[in-house]
Amino acid sequence: MTFPRSMPSLVTMILAFAGQYLLAFPPLMAEQRIRVMAYNLENLFDHLDDPRTNDQAYLPLAWKASHKEHAKSCPRKGHYRQECLELDWNEAAVSAKMANLAKVILSVNAGRGPDLLLVSEVENAAILKQFNDTYLKAAGYKTLVHADSPDPRGIDTAMLTRLPLVGEARLHELTLPGKKTKRTRGILQARFRLNSGAILTAFALHFPSPRHPSEQRVAALKQLTKLAKAAATDSAVVIAGGDFNVTHRYDSEIYRALASSQWDVSHLVGCHQCLGTHSYRGSWSFLDALMLYRQNSEVQSAKTSKSWQFDAKSIQVVSDLALDHVNRLGQPRSFEVKSATGASDHLPIYAELYSSEASQPKLPVAGKNE
Repeated sequence: MTFPRSMPSLVTMILAFAGQYLLAFPPLMAEQRIRVMAYNLENLFDHLDDPRTNDQAYLPLAWKASHKEHAKSCPRKGHYRQECLELDWNEAAVSAKMANLAKVILSVNAGRGPDLLLVSEVENAAILKQFNDTYLKAAGYKTLVHADSPDPRGIDTAMLTRLPLVGEARLHELTLPGKKTKRTRGILQARFRLNSGAILTAFALHFPSPRHPSEQRVAALKQLTKLAKAAATDSAVVIAGGDFNVTHRYDSEIYRALASSQWDVSHLVGCHQCLGTHSYRGSWSFLDALMLYRQNSEVQSAKTSKSWQFDAKSIQVVSDLALDHVNRLGQPRSFEVKSATGASDHLPIYAELYSSEASQPKLPVAGKNE
């Protein structure tokens, strides 16, 4: 085949036109957005006895009365003994608590709840499924992730999401300094596929309580960061959320000095007018947080080249008097059996992540009238 001598000039004209077109119409940014919430559900127990866990308080009074040995299993004195003997944790109470929790969760994202919900203090997979099937239908969560932790109280972490699970979830046991830490809660890890095909790795956690030395939470955070770095090699986004149990006293030491060197921490990025997620001993603290791992050049690959970040304006502590889960001071209200009011002694923290991917508009085809 031969071309006329005028062909080079025609190609030059097309390329020149294409250049002008691209200048006039810059690449479109197709934004992807992920909505995430971390929420400590405060003892979401069923009403059935589980001999493997310390659930003695969370049983119906009728069951407690018919099992005379029950009182011997309760603490010897104080508030926890009274609760163990007198709390009527029956089926109606469980249903009311789940209904109240669901109102809080579904109050974001136009009534659909977050795309990814990271929760703590769930007794087992059965109560998680009941919660989702009966009270979170509007969220449309198809994927539930749960693993039994070695915690003697039987409170676990879990995840609910509309994203499909990739592979199997894994519970990482924590290695912590000090005594009596072998049976503590671990870090739950799961991988999900985004609409783009990329991988999101999530960690749900519940670190040792403030009654334990801060060194334990520091050690747990370092272990989490190590896991995140490994996950970042093939994940477009790595997010961690849950109850870090970091009080206001240690906020600067743990969140600001340690975590922020490799993570974006939700209340350090946005939510600057927020008081906290828990009024710990009368002082507001961000016991709960969401953290986005910052991928660096050492771990980035072709699959992790997109930059995900928090939408700072979206970050909020969900505190709405109309939802009946806070008092007039904005403090969280624990669920109260007799009145069936309140939800949890923690407030959930919510944030949206976004990533923009350039998509170039199609060029007009030469020789055709557009």
